Amino acid sequence: MERRDAIQRVAYLMGGVLSAPAISGILSGCQPSEKPDWLPEFFTKAQDAVINEVTEVIIPTTDTPGAKAAQINRLIDLMIKDCYAAKDQETFKKGVDALDAVAKEKFGDGFAEISTEQKNELFSALEKEAFASRGKTDGKHFYFLIKELTLLGYFTSEIGATQALKYLPVPGDYKGCIPYSEVGKAWAT
Repeated sequence: MERRDAIQRVAYLMGGVLSAPAISGILSGCQPSEKPDWLPEFFTKAQDAVINEVTEVIIPTTDTPGAKAAQINRLIDLMIKDCYAAKDQETFKKGVDALDAVAKEKFGDGFAEISTEQKNELFSALEKEAFASRGKTDGKHFYFLIKELTLLGYFTSEIGATQALKYLPVPGDYKGCIPYSEVGKAWAT
């Protein structure tokens, strides 16, 4: 007996309690999805790969999961698309493309493909450039935009709040001044 026949017979036995949409959902519910889990809406796939690697440079995986595990690239895609002005959106896209171009020029591969040491080297140079240009340009530098969004996204994500920070879902009494050694981590709640 096939699964479809069994479901139909059960429906007849139950006196037609299952509605047509429910039966249709059951019969078609086990088909594999052709669509990937997530696709960037604002950035290209190549830009998203660079952003994903940059966030991991900012918050790498150590004894706690890093930015990649928290999928910060997804938040950045959404925030830049929906919350930032066109000028900042353009600055961000140009910054991603410029970082990738520098990696290709200097190391022969895109930012997503180079080694961790090379990524750190490029990101350190980007940081120096950003601090040197502070106050000299109208808008925010790409470095400050991506670092701000990475930190915001990570420490408000489930991974960041529960594994990188100390988290109590229902905090107890308030203690305004306690030694840091008693806590061991900064509080998320």
